[in-house]
Amino acid sequence: MAREQAKSENKPILVYFTKTGCEGCQEFYTEFFKQKDFTLLADDFVLLMLNGSDHNENTTDISIMTQRRLTMHYNKASSYPALLVLDPLGKEIGDILTSTDKTATASYLEFLKTL
Repeated sequence: MAREQAKSENKPILVYFTKTGCEGCQEFYTEFFKQKDFTLLADDFVLLMLNGSDHNENTTDISIMTQRRLTMHYNKASSYPALLVLDPLGKEIGDILTSTDKTATASYLEFLKTL
């Protein structure tokens, strides 16, 4: 669905990898996505949040299975939280952000501004 939206709107996809119960993920979400510099850019992207939680490994829920498959494909290091930009065809643009320190996130925000 995100890919179809990205194609129709000609926008890159910003993927946010998170896990249920991950305090660092919640903190990162609040600090990164709620800051003014990001909110000014948000409309330039199709935003996709993928939950990489390991619970319900035997689920048959297609949504959970799809999230798990995409997470394994794009977040090979299983690092949480993480950000990655994809083009509308699903090709990675730049590197995955796995560090949440202020320098790394500020640099990633500057990268997002170039897209």
